[in-house]
Amino acid sequence: MKNDSDFNKSKKLALKYLARKPRSVKEIEIYLTQKFFDKTAIENTLEYLENLDYLNDKKLALSYAEYRKSFKKEGHLRIGKELIRRGISTENVSQALNVLFQEGEELVLAKSIADKLSIQMGSQEQEKFKKKLVHKLKRKGYCDSV
Repeated sequence: MKNDSDFNKSKKLALKYLARKPRSVKEIEIYLTQKFFDKTAIENTLEYLENLDYLNDKKLALSYAEYRKSFKKEGHLRIGKELIRRGISTENVSQALNVLFQEGEELVLAKSIADKLSIQMGSQEQEKFKKKLVHKLKRKGYCDSV
């Protein structure tokens, strides 16, 4: 009886937590562990949420990466690190990044960042512009070859 009660409580908490933003399986597991639910209740909750397709790390990796690439203009290194930090498997991360970053796409994104920075800086010296651009691209997760 207690197990059923724990499952219902953990399910309710997990659904509230998921309502704020999409989460990975690992994030939900950590959250429920911090709320002192037993392992069985957590496993049952995770299985329940996966069956309803509320938890799907593959879809989360793809949508998160797509958002960060499109709106934040971030590179594959930064996006990949963030997805791994969120507990998504390296396999799902690399699949999502391979789908989104085709040959030369990162270079196009980097060029748009450079163009925007060029407009912001105006006619400042070329060396200062290059330095700022390199730092900005590194922060956004672009590799050195870009």
